[in-house]
Amino acid sequence: MKNLNQFYSEATSMLPKRVGKVMLIIYMWRGKKYMIKMFFPQIKLPSRKDIQIELSKVYPGSKVHSYDVDEYSSGDPLIYIDKR
Repeated sequence: MKNLNQFYSEATSMLPKRVGKVMLIIYMWRGKKYMIKMFFPQIKLPSRKDIQIELSKVYPGSKVHSYDVDEYSSGDPLIYIDKR
């Protein structure tokens, strides 16, 4: 029987590799400050407008306070943006 660590390592090794930027975004929503990580599937750095558009899809009425490129650590919660 597999333990949880073996199952997790096998599952993560089967995920496809993606090229893009992981952005750490600090935003205001309903009077409170929050932080979120979003993956943008593009090589260039997304603009503030691009980030605001994608963030508004998840949190309508939110306002981007600041953003920066961040490193992805395995197991971190992450929202993937799909640009098709």
